[in-house]
Amino acid sequence: MAAVYFYAFVDRHILVLLVEPMRVDLGLSDTQFSLAQSFGFAVALGLASVPAGRLVDRGSRAVILAVAVAFWSVMTALTALATGLAMLLACRIGVAIGQAALNPATYALIADRFPPERMGLALGIFGMAPHFGAGVASLAGAAVLALMPTDGADLPLLGRMKSWQIALILVGLPGPALAALVLWTSNVPMPGGAVGAEPLQLSTVLAYFRRNLRSFMLVKLATGFAAIAVHATAAWTVSLLMRSHDWSLPAAGAALGPVLLSTGAIGALCGGAVGDWLHRRRGDGRIVVMMLATLAAIPFAAFGPMHPNPFVLLAFLGMVVLCASMAVGLNPAATMAIMPPAVRGVATALGVLLVNMIGLGCGPLLVAIVSDRAVDLANPLGFALAAVVTLSLVASTLCLACCRRSYALSLAQLQDAEDYGTFNDPKVR
Repeated sequence: MAAVYFYAFVDRHILVLLVEPMRVDLGLSDTQFSLAQSFGFAVALGLASVPAGRLVDRGSRAVILAVAVAFWSVMTALTALATGLAMLLACRIGVAIGQAALNPATYALIADRFPPERMGLALGIFGMAPHFGAGVASLAGAAVLALMPTDGADLPLLGRMKSWQIALILVGLPGPALAALVLWTSNVPMPGGAVGAEPLQLSTVLAYFRRNLRSFMLVKLATGFAAIAVHATAAWTVSLLMRSHDWSLPAAGAALGPVLLSTGAIGALCGGAVGDWLHRRRGDGRIVVMMLATLAAIPFAAFGPMHPNPFVLLAFLGMVVLCASMAVGLNPAATMAIMPPAVRGVATALGVLLVNMIGLGCGPLLVAIVSDRAVDLANPLGFALAAVVTLSLVASTLCLACCRRSYALSLAQLQDAEDYGTFNDPKVR
């Protein structure tokens, strides 16, 4: 499952490395490219996530995941044939539709195959995969692009292809083999899997969300704003190094890869560990850690993108990713702690929808919009990245500060309901 998640984020992040050559060859502005790369992708992913989750609950999870992997890999390869915005957007929507089944299917398969006492380790390994995927995409992509002729190469049946087209085809190639591997491994029955909670009546689910809407929404808004910092930094740092510091594309990708890989993974692991430690001592412990992490990232976000030294710039943006990843990584644990087992599937689907729409959908796009409108500045992209990321972190910190009291109440109410067995009683809804 971690390999599938890793592959998905290699696919998502490879376009970050290819922004400049694709944008020039397709004749797109920063805003137009971001509409396809981030906003259009996030909207399609969000809209498809709920029906994909329902499909996973009703059908064979392994088969659905295998078909999804094969489908999005084909759509990635077809992106190499894009000739303009419309086809680029259509291909990215196809990738998003395929990846909409990723989280519902993989979480369900992990829960089916691991007992509760091993679930934390399984999900921890799984949760590190996106950061490794983004980092490896930058490193491997930079290496491949450095080895290719600048004017591309001739491919069998396809003819002359640009370097960015070859890179996309190479990313799409492992998909069918990985889909076959999913079928082979995931259909093997494994004893000791977790047993799902008994389904609740819809009225009970809706009543619970109404009672806890403030805490749930504030956690998701805060996570979405923190995710803006991660996605915007990952999406535009390569272009920033190329435009403002005259770095080559391979050099910028090779420099960004280790930063994303190390800081994102360390942030997710440290956030979880510190959050669990403080949660045992106070009800709002995870919220406090998330708030302190986003607060600590603000000065790095404000000064990093505009710094004249590119190595200091990378170090500052690495700190932004590390701190923001702590907050984003704590989101699932913070959410699950206030959700009864039978509501967690719905909560996960809604959370993925909200966080992706805000973080992935709006983050890179907002940077592009501000950059396109700040052309009179000496460093428009650096200004845009600093402004968007800083404001998003401020918003995340404020949401978390407002969330602490309501979150503690939600946690206490759930504990009381579990202690007295009253959650399913309609008299207490």
